[in-house]
Amino acid sequence: MANSLLREHTELTRPLFIFLLAAPSLLGIGTLFAYRRFLQQTDELQRKIQTDAAGVALAAYLLLATGHTLLESAGHQAPQTMDLFTPVVLIWSAAQIYGAWRYR
Repeated sequence: MANSLLREHTELTRPLFIFLLAAPSLLGIGTLFAYRRFLQQTDELQRKIQTDAAGVALAAYLLLATGHTLLESAGHQAPQTMDLFTPVVLIWSAAQIYGAWRYR
């Protein structure tokens, strides 16, 4: 949303422009702190499930990003970088479900 606003309205004032650029990063940082607090408050088993799922999601992201780069290098039109977000979140969710099932 901020991206489309910045492209369509180039006459935005400088403070609003900077806020729209920084807002997604600030939300992401807030999310990281909230997730860190969540991990600190959970028990050891839930922390292991979450950490394992995050590791699987990171590995999936690295594989997808490598494939993305290889497609671009080969001259094919590669998907946008944000297109990697959905499969990684789905893989992370599946890994959490599997971990919860495994340790039930």
